[in-house]
Amino acid sequence: MILQIVSGPPNVVLKNLQFSCVGAGCPFADSWDAKLLDDQQIKLAFRNRSAPIMVHLEADQFRATQVGSEQTLGSGAVTFGQGFSVTIPKSATGAYLVLGGVITPLDTLVNGAPYEVIAGKVPVGDSLVWTLELDDASCAP
Repeated sequence: MILQIVSGPPNVVLKNLQFSCVGAGCPFADSWDAKLLDDQQIKLAFRNRSAPIMVHLEADQFRATQVGSEQTLGSGAVTFGQGFSVTIPKSATGAYLVLGGVITPLDTLVNGAPYEVIAGKVPVGDSLVWTLELDDASCAP
């Protein structure tokens, strides 16, 4: 077993961890355990039984800034494969979706797991509306 703890830069919060194995030995590496231990540390543990490999770890980095108060504009359930809409007032800044603890900023939303963008950032009155659906089976309820 190989265990590695990696710390992020000071004063930075890590979110949305992703990892991948690179190299011919990847089929012989298993028992993967890659997770955020807290806002600053990544734990990577796995078993390697063959050729050398390289593991690529990537996490979004956020710096805490006080720009105002956070306000929940809506919540609810979504069904895999069925479209849903998110309506945000045009005056809101920094709006984001949270699904399963993963934060997705709406202003930079593009097609890709876990969302398919059916219609994005459509002006409706004093609001902007995104119409999406879940497209990642791992997010299905």
